Amino acid sequence: MKKGNSLVTNDSELRLVNSYRKKLDAVYFSWAVHQVLNWKNNWYPENIIHIHGEKDKIFPVRKLKPTHVIKDGSHIMILNKADELSRFINSVL
Repeated sequence: MKKGNSLVTNDSELRLVNSYRKKLDAVYFSWAVHQVLNWKNNWYPENIIHIHGEKDKIFPVRKLKPTHVIKDGSHIMILNKADELSRFINSVL
């Protein structure tokens, strides 16, 4: 994973992502991928708010129907788009 990739925006994020990848338990990762790929859901709560990143490479936005898309947001946007996410959440609350 390289800095310049749309997932990370600085050296601190790159270190965090690389650390997470090195410590990731293979059994957990396999379980998690299986759960995502095989999730069957046909019920959604009323007034659901689904915030998603425009550039999430893990869960591409083109395959989803979010109610709000964060421009240039990636899978780790809670780190590098925290202010924008907080503003949106506060506006909804």
